[in-house]
Amino acid sequence: MNLYKFLFVTLALLPSVFASFPFSTKGSVGPDCCGKKCVNVMIDGLNCGFCGKKCKYQEICCKGLCVNPLSDEKNCGKCNNKCESRSSCVYGMCSYA
Repeated sequence: MNLYKFLFVTLALLPSVFASFPFSTKGSVGPDCCGKKCVNVMIDGLNCGFCGKKCKYQEICCKGLCVNPLSDEKNCGKCNNKCESRSSCVYGMCSYA
């Protein structure tokens, strides 16, 4: 009887465990599924890098990291838009002064 209780509890908890970790699903919208929604954790601002990691206001998700495109010199204005070495990112634009 204890085996049945163990299996029942284990099977009941599995959905909550998988809701926190991304996993691949063939044919899904994104390569990862968080709970019942399939997303791409590399670019999804509500699941940035892993399930449930929300980017702050004005941040975007680039390569699984939350960045501020208004001031990030490696993601200026958008992901992977790098400013040159002597410029900085100001309001999402590289300054070339």
